[in-house]
Amino acid sequence: MLLVAALILGGCINNNPITPPKMIQINNIGWIYTNNPSDFDGGRLEINLDLQYVGSSLVPSDIAFYKVTAAGTTWTIPVTDTNLIDATGDIQQTLSTTSYAANASVLPIGTYAFELKLVNGSDLSRSVSFPAPGSSATNGFAFVYTEDYVGAPPATYARMIRRPVVHSFTNVADTITIAFTENDSLFNNGYVWFFNSSGSFIGNTTYFRDVNAKTVAGIINTGYTLYTDTTAQNVLKLGQQDCYMYAPFTITDIAAVRVVVTDGTQYMSIPDYSYDCRAVSFLAHL
Repeated sequence: MLLVAALILGGCINNNPITPPKMIQINNIGWIYTNNPSDFDGGRLEINLDLQYVGSSLVPSDIAFYKVTAAGTTWTIPVTDTNLIDATGDIQQTLSTTSYAANASVLPIGTYAFELKLVNGSDLSRSVSFPAPGSSATNGFAFVYTEDYVGAPPATYARMIRRPVVHSFTNVADTITIAFTENDSLFNNGYVWFFNSSGSFIGNTTYFRDVNAKTVAGIINTGYTLYTDTTAQNVLKLGQQDCYMYAPFTITDIAAVRVVVTDGTQYMSIPDYSYDCRAVSFLAHL
């Protein structure tokens, strides 16, 4: 009887416990289309994607593959310590392609299919429809194109918000003044990126338009309006309180700027929502 009891007790000892399989769910997909100038990020039209997940903690070796497919093009995305941000449950990636135009000035809108497979066999998928610029639907369009597109665009191509043009930039006595035009009725919001003399990104402004109240901020055109054609320049007046700087940099280190404009009229009635599409100016130096 003692021997039997010993055998039973011995059977309860597990020196190699089984690790529970990792399980996640795709919680949300975020996106921004970015119209880049030729002096920034290769001058491509890009889509910045953010796959958001909940559940188990992940490291890159947990992922067998991550694929995104749209309009006949499939991107297989390497997942690394750079684009997997597990602390917030994000896998971020920027995509572009020459599949639709030789100069990478065209991307699909509409349905994007996401597939994320873990090495333990879990296979997750999600499809999302991305709208046309300035809209909450595709409106019959299948692609978006920039002003770099060569030739007449097909009827299924929606126009991307155009890049702004910076006409002047000064930084005198802790006051920054920037004048720019944006010849596009899609222009509804924006902000400014700051760079130092070495070209490093060191800070930014807040939005030109409050994303909750939807009112124009006093930093641009004294809060009056945003000019969406070339009849008037948009003028930014920025003091130290308007500039969000990365330590140890201060407003005196700002030697160059890029103005970024966005769409967003489609979200004017929705608090906290801002934009889907943005366009970046050429770098303006002192």
